[in-house]
Amino acid sequence: MFKNQISKFIPSKRSYHSMVYYKNAFYVFGGSGENSKIYSDLKRFDIEKQIWKNIDGEGAKLSQRYGHVA
Repeated sequence: MFKNQISKFIPSKRSYHSMVYYKNAFYVFGGSGENSKIYSDLKRFDIEKQIWKNIDGEGAKLSQRYGHVA
């Protein structure tokens, strides 16, 4: 199913993040990583193209969080 494409946007290992499926893509937000790092990034995995991309919003950046729900 997954092709071996290298992408600089692959999310870091994490837990307590949220993930949703919407319009043929998975979105990953936040979470907790190694060394107690807390994330505030939003990543999109395009299922058809099988690549990750950063999603940059406009306005104020969302705060770091983990253990939240989508």
